Amino acid sequence: PDIAAHTAIAQSADLTLPNDITLGTYYVWIIVDNVSVSTLNQSSRTDDVARSSALTVARPNLVPQNVTLNTHQARRNDQITVSWTMSNTGDADCPPSQTGLHIGTSATVPPTGDALNLRLATPAIPAKSSTNQTSNITIPGGLALGTYYLWVVADDVPASTLKQSSKADDAARSQALAVVAVIVRPNLIPQNVA
Repeated sequence: PDIAAHTAIAQSADLTLPNDITLGTYYVWIIVDNVSVSTLNQSSRTDDVARSSALTVARPNLVPQNVTLNTHQARRNDQITVSWTMSNTGDADCPPSQTGLHIGTSATVPPTGDALNLRLATPAIPAKSSTNQTSNITIPGGLALGTYYLWVVADDVPASTLKQSSKADDAARSQALAVVAVIVRPNLIPQNVA
């Protein structure tokens, strides 16, 4: 708008950062009379720019850690307990998210479309913080006997809105779990008692 001599006006604008912006420190610059051919006839143009204070662009980064099971063997339809720590190693707070639990035979690649395929709510996690989670799961009844791993996958949704700094570290697995027909337990018998 028009500005009278020796006066000022306050202005503001909402800015949306691009989704693919690189993490780092930025400044917002204000440039007045920002046209290729000015008609204002200012007395000086050397003071037409000013910048904001530093703006740090940071993102969360969810990393599941310490995935443990309460047993190393189970039968089909048995209930077992899985525990893990969900860490936010990023420099920004992470809003609530969904964590996937999957069961598969690979010790190196998390399964997709597996027989378990559960989603659990994960609360918001501040930057550089973590939360401990536990879930009771039932071993699928149609699972073949054999060795399996329970995978915990962070932000396990088709279209994520978390904008994590990395998704390469979103999955971690438990120790091996033997799905067996019969649970084998040790049986200690004292002998040769004199």
